[in-house]
Amino acid sequence: MRPNYFELTGPDKKVIRGIHQDPFCPGSDPLHPVIMIFCHGFPNSHMGAYGNLFQKLQNICAQLGIPSIRFDFRGCGSSDGSSENFTIHSAMQDLDTVMEWLDGHGFSRIMLTAEGLGVVPALISLGELAEAGAFFWLIFQTQDFAVSQMDAEQHRENFEKGGYFETPQGKIGIPLVKELYEMDLVPVMNQVKFPCLIQQGVQDDIVPVEYLDMACAHFRNRRIELTTYQDGTHGLPQENHRKYMMFHYEQFIQKYI
Repeated sequence: MRPNYFELTGPDKKVIRGIHQDPFCPGSDPLHPVIMIFCHGFPNSHMGAYGNLFQKLQNICAQLGIPSIRFDFRGCGSSDGSSENFTIHSAMQDLDTVMEWLDGHGFSRIMLTAEGLGVVPALISLGELAEAGAFFWLIFQTQDFAVSQMDAEQHRENFEKGGYFETPQGKIGIPLVKELYEMDLVPVMNQVKFPCLIQQGVQDDIVPVEYLDMACAHFRNRRIELTTYQDGTHGLPQENHRKYMMFHYEQFIQKYI
C-alpha cells in the first residue's frame, strides 16, 4: 500500500510535511486504533537519515497492522523553516499540530518511536499519552550534549542575544543550545510509566551509552528493555546490528498493540 503524503500548517503558517502510512493488514482493535508517531532527531529528517531507518520501521508497523505517521519538524528536511530556528519548543508545537490532525481522524491511542533529540519533545509533549515507546540513541543529558556537540560553553555569552552558528551539518540556533543547556528533564522522565524499548551502540561517540543510566534511574515503568551493541557506533549502521534492531523493534511492538 502506497504511503500518503500530507501537509499541515504550523502556528507560524509554515508547512509541516510528512507521510501517513496505512497498515498492510487489519489492526488488532479497529474500533480504537493505535497509531505510531515517529519523531526524528536534529539536524535530521524523517526521510533518509540513518539509512532510511524510519521508513524501514514504518514498514514493520504496517505489516503488524499499525498505521503510522512520520514528518519533518519545521526547519528540518522537507518542512518549511530554517534549521537555525529549530528548537525543542518549536518541535513541541509541531507535535501539537500533528495531534490535532490525528484527533480529527479518529486516533486516540498513540505509540512513539524516536531517535536522538527527537526523544525530548516526544516525551515532553506526548509522554503522558503514549502506551509504549521505542527509542534509539536517546539524549536525556541535554546539558552534556549541548557542551560536547554544540560548544555550549563557548556560546553562553550569546544566550540572551540569539543568533546562530555554522556547522558541517548546517546552521544551529543559539536558542536551541540555550534550551538544551538549561533544560532539566528529570520531571519528564519521572512521568514515563509506559513500556519502553531502548537500543544503543556502546561505541557511540555522539550519544554516549552512559546516557542510559539516567533513563534507568528516573523512568518509572517496570517494563523497560535495554539492548546495547558492544561494537555499535552512532546510528548502528552495521548490517548485523540493523538485523537485530528490526527484530527487537518488531517483537516489542507486537507485545503492546
